[in-house]
Amino acid sequence: MKKIIENLNLMYGVTIFNIMSNYKDFNSSNTKEIETVAHRLNEFFKWLNKQDQINSQNITLIIPKLLEDSEILESVFDKDYSETDFYNKIIDKLKNIDIEQLNDDNDLEDEYYYLNYIDSDKKDKDVITFIKEKIYSSKLLYADLVMLLINNYEFPKKVERMVLNNWTIRFLNYLNLLCFELDKILNSDRENLYYGLLQLLEHQHIKSLLYPNMLRNYFDEIDAIKEIKYYIQGYILKALHNINKYYYIEHSKYNYNNSHLRLFERTNNDRDEFIESICNSLNTNQLISLFKFNNNYIDILQSDNKELNSIIKSLNQIPEITIYAQDVSKEYKDLIFDSFSFASKYCKEQKLKTIDCCLNTNYKADAIIDFITIIIQYNDFNYKIALSKFNLSYTWRIILKNTKTYKINLCLPDDFKHLVQVMINENRINTNLLLKEVK
Repeated sequence: MKKIIENLNLMYGVTIFNIMSNYKDFNSSNTKEIETVAHRLNEFFKWLNKQDQINSQNITLIIPKLLEDSEILESVFDKDYSETDFYNKIIDKLKNIDIEQLNDDNDLEDEYYYLNYIDSDKKDKDVITFIKEKIYSSKLLYADLVMLLINNYEFPKKVERMVLNNWTIRFLNYLNLLCFELDKILNSDRENLYYGLLQLLEHQHIKSLLYPNMLRNYFDEIDAIKEIKYYIQGYILKALHNINKYYYIEHSKYNYNNSHLRLFERTNNDRDEFIESICNSLNTNQLISLFKFNNNYIDILQSDNKELNSIIKSLNQIPEITIYAQDVSKEYKDLIFDSFSFASKYCKEQKLKTIDCCLNTNYKADAIIDFITIIIQYNDFNYKIALSKFNLSYTWRIILKNTKTYKINLCLPDDFKHLVQVMINENRINTNLLLKEVK
């Protein structure tokens, strides 16, 4: 039965096997009958997970409450099963369950969150067999999702090549706790949790959590949760940073903007509060979209993308947040063109030797763009002068001989003259110093 159910690749496969194998009146070895009941239970749990007040975590507590009713349990295995009649029975049963109280009493034992380490005495088993036995016999809150990952996700290091026992148990613990921490953010059903988990597992730091260089001789749940929480927060911060390509985001309360990746590098209350404010302002679909923006997906987005616009609209509802589109306004487009025209004309008038003179008119939305690049050879040195955009700032800069950079904000077309004067003055200063040394 176990292999048949596992091959179905169901969202609630482990839970389904444990229910079916413990129901003594169902002892069929007929593959079709087993598949029928398994699919029936899986659809039931998916439907149940979408009911009011039921989420990915408390569904594990509610299922036993429902199935302790012998009439409901028998209905699942009834050959004359009617989905409509069965779901009506469940709705009536749910009315008698105080879900809010159940949530308040949700003080689960440690074994729901992690497995204890064991002595190394199981070397006769292959890793996959060992892992699956541990999952089936465990009370892990997210055993179903962990099993789905083991069977479907392509981990960077092949699971079957892992070191047996405590290394493998730590691997299972971190996957289960990863589900737990992500579930608190998404607060949704198991399908969304699983999809969000797949996005999260693509993050380099999350991957590194699963494959430590060293292993303690005990499992510290508190430290593990801190690690996982920290890297999930980093994942969200990187996603916001990637959005900087299209939108500049400021949060006044935390002196935050999304153009720098390493703000909130240290773990502190501000970081926790900031991430919480972001997550609370977004729905489940928006959060999962945000996770996608952590990866290369952001590179193919357009500024009118529906997913991105939906996130921006929701974040704009936070009073402390201000968001600016990275588009170049018509006013700046005109000023950039006029500045290039002035710079080209001025170089000719002053008989400056220009090695390169380029104007970029690709005004795509981006945080960093070079619009004008001019290279002037003066006194045996090539001076690079550029007009660039960095978020909301439009700035002229020149790189001097000592590799220092002189910058001024773009205001008028003839700002270019100031850069040329800095170039000339640097050479005058150097010449005066040389004359003094000769004397």
